[in-house]
Amino acid sequence: MPVFKDFYFESTTGQNMIHALRCDPDTEPRGIVQIAHGIAEYVARYKDFMSFLAENGFIAVGNDHLGHFPDYFRNCPSIVAFNVNHGTPSHFRRAHVTE
Repeated sequence: MPVFKDFYFESTTGQNMIHALRCDPDTEPRGIVQIAHGIAEYVARYKDFMSFLAENGFIAVGNDHLGHFPDYFRNCPSIVAFNVNHGTPSHFRRAHVTE
């Protein structure tokens, strides 16, 4: 049965602690898979996939990005966040920038 481990590491600025999650197989590892989640996500959403990887002999590891869920809202529960990035369709960005 796969084993999950939560851990934290210091950011490069030394001002934040970053949450990470690791899932280890109960056999000799065949390899390692790093999960980089998308916007408005957090690594725990991938627990089922991480378990699948571990059941097939892979170590799965991922971290929450600064400002992403859930850490940001744990510190600022009354804030509503809107993210506009390169993944947002350009017509949406243009429409809102010109208003």
